[in-house]
Amino acid sequence: MLQFILLNICAPFIFVLLANIFYSWSKIYFDRHATNIYKILKIIDNGYKNKQPINFDLKSLNITEHELGLYLHNLIEANYIEGIIVSKALNQTYFEKYRFYQYARLTLDGMLFYESNTTIKRFCKNLKETVEFMKLFN
Repeated sequence: MLQFILLNICAPFIFVLLANIFYSWSKIYFDRHATNIYKILKIIDNGYKNKQPINFDLKSLNITEHELGLYLHNLIEANYIEGIIVSKALNQTYFEKYRFYQYARLTLDGMLFYESNTTIKRFCKNLKETVEFMKLFN
């Protein structure tokens, strides 16, 4: 009888509690910068796959052109992307000028970062759906 109570009554509550804790942690993990980096890599990857010029929509990214330049500069320095040159123009803020050679692309490091974050995002989405489903029974 005790096993039945533990397995059938307590286990779902414990699962929901742990899932909520993990889901809260995952929101912290995907802070603003990680989300922006993920979106920028996704835009570059899609442009390369479709052989189209890259167009960064600053409004949807919710960043300024200066911030985009900083992200691009740091992604180049971290060896996540190539095919983009970021430079400082005279009398302008740093990193506001960038140009693309043929098609910008992700490097192996960039691909691995993008893929691991895509997997984590899918896992978090599935976890959220599972938590919502389990809440129906509690």
